[in-house]
Amino acid sequence: NDWLESQTLISKPRLVQSLVVEPGWERAVETVLGDYLQAVCVDNIEALAKSLSSLSEGGLTLLDESGNKQFVDQDQDQKLSRYAQGRSVERLLADVFVAESLASAMKIRKQLKAHESVVTQEGVWIGQSWLRINRSDDPQAGVLVRSDEILQLQDEVDVRMRRAEDFEKELKEIILTLAGTDKIINLSNSK
Repeated sequence: NDWLESQTLISKPRLVQSLVVEPGWERAVETVLGDYLQAVCVDNIEALAKSLSSLSEGGLTLLDESGNKQFVDQDQDQKLSRYAQGRSVERLLADVFVAESLASAMKIRKQLKAHESVVTQEGVWIGQSWLRINRSDDPQAGVLVRSDEILQLQDEVDVRMRRAEDFEKELKEIILTLAGTDKIINLSNSK
């Protein structure tokens, strides 16, 4: 946090904040992106690379957004990037294919190039010579679903706050009306 503050990056968005994932594909996206979910999105990594020596502890992932607009993913219909949009996410998911089942993923695996992989909707991620699975005991699991739930709850809080403000205005009007009525009653009783 100190390094981020010293580089005026503390308020820069994290990748997870910009992600929009098609329902049902959250676990697959979380499995593949992993630590990248907390990546700090920056305009230019090169300017920051010179100051990395002052980062004395902890880990950090920076995601360079410069030049991202020129990137076009070929065969996107077969890729995980079809199901997730966000800052620089297309590049991170460009070599990740999707499979409907584990059996299908295992068939696709045989045709993968060294830099490619395939993931199932359930979060089984497979490369040429490796397999990774994301289950609920993983502390990162569910972060996208929780993020969506938080946004929904924030919207609900906003709606309820507006309703409370409306009720407060209405209550003030009723109090004023009652005060006026009370004055009229007091005037007529004093005659």
